[in-house]
Amino acid sequence: MKALWIKIVLLAVALPGVWGNVAAQVTISADFDTGSIGSVRRIDSVRMLHAAKNSLEVMSFGIRSRIDPLNPVDTALLPSSRWFHFRLEGVKGKLMFLHIPNTEMVRPFYSYDGEEYLRFDAGECSLPQTVYKYFLHDTVYVAYFLPYSHARHKAKADEWACSPFVPLFRTASSAGCGFTPVCIPAKHLLHAISRQ
Repeated sequence: MKALWIKIVLLAVALPGVWGNVAAQVTISADFDTGSIGSVRRIDSVRMLHAAKNSLEVMSFGIRSRIDPLNPVDTALLPSSRWFHFRLEGVKGKLMFLHIPNTEMVRPFYSYDGEEYLRFDAGECSLPQTVYKYFLHDTVYVAYFLPYSHARHKAKADEWACSPFVPLFRTASSAGCGFTPVCIPAKHLLHAISRQ
């Protein structure tokens, strides 16, 4: 990877006339169910000419994940900026470098459809707090870990509620979304609280 990074830097220096506004075509957003992002800034963009009539766009962005508010149940827990989930649009055929400094990510996940997620390869995460990938589709979702959306939770709760062995009841609501837990009879009762 070090050799690739050096090539990119050398081409950027050697071809100053090919710098352009290629980043204007890329958008990064979190306006969907489990979307969460703090701030985004474009670090750099370059068009690399690797053949007479062929070029590759290389773009890098600095992304800060959103800091969660204090935990109302246990105020001794410090706010976390670990979770991020965002959508990239306009990235097909571009080599993207995404630097996310305020999280301790190792190998985050990506998806082309927002449903089936894959881990970035170890080679795509060899720089500290950075992932880089040549994307094959125009829209890509990137997440710290596998997202579990409200829609997926509701679908699972509806599926389990069809069982005669699972009573369904409402205990509370969270951030305007109804939270419907499912009680599955067992020898021990387990309560789980999750934040995304």
